[in-house]
Amino acid sequence: MRLVGNGSVVVLNPLTYQFPSGNNRWDANWVVIAGTATSPGGSWSFRDAALTTFEAKHVSRWLRSVAQGTVDVVSPDDEGFLSPTLTFTEPNLAFSVAGRTQDSVELRVHLSHEFAPTWLDIDERMNMWQFFVTLAMQPSDLVEAAGVWDEDWRAFPERP
Repeated sequence: MRLVGNGSVVVLNPLTYQFPSGNNRWDANWVVIAGTATSPGGSWSFRDAALTTFEAKHVSRWLRSVAQGTVDVVSPDDEGFLSPTLTFTEPNLAFSVAGRTQDSVELRVHLSHEFAPTWLDIDERMNMWQFFVTLAMQPSDLVEAAGVWDEDWRAFPERP
């Protein structure tokens, strides 16, 4: 899936099950995600087991909800901390909406821990969800990205 807006890009691709022959339902359903990001600060790549098959389906549902205007804008709290509306077990990846106009949505892709840019110091990398890439996107582009995400995940069905 490729998310593009205002000169920034985030690409997320499921690669493989983390444990090809997982011994239990939990281990059997972790998927390694590879990605690249380009923001005003620079470009980097990342790769880690960041989503389960059960979590992955929420991404496309959430993107479609954002496109329909039913996901609230998230503002920093009184201390400046952002709490994304779509999070997962591993804190590497999360999503929130930064703003909305009649024609576009400002999507935040939060990239922490192993997905954070390499130029950040360790404290900044581990500061869960506080680094993000903001992408101004059309609702139709979000729906298209959701469809691509669904296609990408067909190779990784939930395993018993």
